[in-house]
Amino acid sequence: MAEAQLGFFDCFRKPKPTVPLPQLCYDVAYFVLPHSAFGSLAKLTNLCVNTPTAAGPFFYVMAAQARKVEPDREDANRFRWRHGQLNEGHEYFVLEYPIPPPVDMSAVPIEQAVAPPDHPQRAHAP
Repeated sequence: MAEAQLGFFDCFRKPKPTVPLPQLCYDVAYFVLPHSAFGSLAKLTNLCVNTPTAAGPFFYVMAAQARKVEPDREDANRFRWRHGQLNEGHEYFVLEYPIPPPVDMSAVPIEQAVAPPDHPQRAHAP
């Protein structure tokens, strides 16, 4: 694979901002999706029933746009809608999120990990 040559003016370009995937998942779960559901549940339902393969990536792209970052096609395709029948007259809609990367907390003392956010022991967190 050939490496791209940097031009003279490339050193003056601002790097594109990046937002970690777990943050975008959080944004979808707590901002983008609720706003859509409360704004127009019928529109959301229609989107998920009629275009389920596009509906998941749509919400990821909305979160990326809100953060002003370039969406990643591979990450977008990891958001999937599931829809089915619970029982007579009750449907479910579930947005499947990508599995987040593991977090290594092995270097953090247990007292610090379980302390409430405003506890003095949190002030010494790495």
